Amino acid sequence: MPRSRGRSIRVQHAVRDLTMPDHLMRDALAFGDGETILEVEEWASAWLGEGWRTTGEHRLCLDVVARATAKPSAHALAAVAALRRVAPPGEEKLLDETIERLFESQPLPTWFGTPAFTATRGWRSADPYESEHVLFLEFDTDPHVLMAEVYFTGIVWAERLTILEPNAVAAWKQPLTEHPPAEILAELADAMRGTDDAPFRPDTEDFAELRALFWSRCRAYLPAPRERTRLDETERARILDDFETLDPVVRSLGELFLDFGDTYFTSGPLSWSPAWVQFFLHDWLPKDTTLDPAQRSALPGALRRWVRFVLERRGVAEEWITSAVDLVTEP
Repeated sequence: MPRSRGRSIRVQHAVRDLTMPDHLMRDALAFGDGETILEVEEWASAWLGEGWRTTGEHRLCLDVVARATAKPSAHALAAVAALRRVAPPGEEKLLDETIERLFESQPLPTWFGTPAFTATRGWRSADPYESEHVLFLEFDTDPHVLMAEVYFTGIVWAERLTILEPNAVAAWKQPLTEHPPAEILAELADAMRGTDDAPFRPDTEDFAELRALFWSRCRAYLPAPRERTRLDETERARILDDFETLDPVVRSLGELFLDFGDTYFTSGPLSWSPAWVQFFLHDWLPKDTTLDPAQRSALPGALRRWVRFVLERRGVAEEWITSAVDLVTEP
């Protein structure tokens, strides 16, 4: 189950028209030495998430630094130091210089200088269609688990981010495989980058609140950008020959299905899933292609054959093949 957040941010902009940095500083008044370092990072990440959704993280950091240096105090130093724990790239120098300046007159919080978290174990849970991964990373300092749901829908992106209790992995009911933490951190970083670059933003509250924290754990493992590779003509012909060699109408539809997967599927052109079946039939097909009467008549049967063909080729279990095939309806 999700770990308790402890303290949460309280953004109430109606109070005397206070700005977001004003509210952050007021919230930091409650900072004491009782917070765990994880609670400190959650607090800072939530505020940076609020900035990310509105004025931007850089603007938030600039405004907090301005207020902290104008009115030095222990809680102002704690707020800046907390932001530094999960700061986005480019903000480190500004925050470090501000901490050094404030330390001339204010005490550092007891948690300052606590080493960064290090992942000790990592797991991946994949759906049968390779269209969704759930990633788990275990940390032994203030023991907890980070969980991220990662989707492969033309781009690789993360949606739900959650902090779980240490026993959450043992309670997970879907198949899990353990992998080196660095491998899972790299996949998480790739998904976080994909989400930042996407033309949309996840609508789950947890994503914005935990985005900076998750980025701070995985940014050092960010892999090179993915390069999409297309099927070579030899492999393409082999797949189509295995699917259909006699009926030219069905083969032409097989070419359409293969080209669609080769263009859109991140996990490979044969990675059809129920979600892709529905998208193909109800979104892509009506808008992006025109079928002749013979192709339109043959389409439902050919698509059912194709989905079964490619999923069997990938070794997907029958129950999951049936779930995808049964979604094929008249377009």
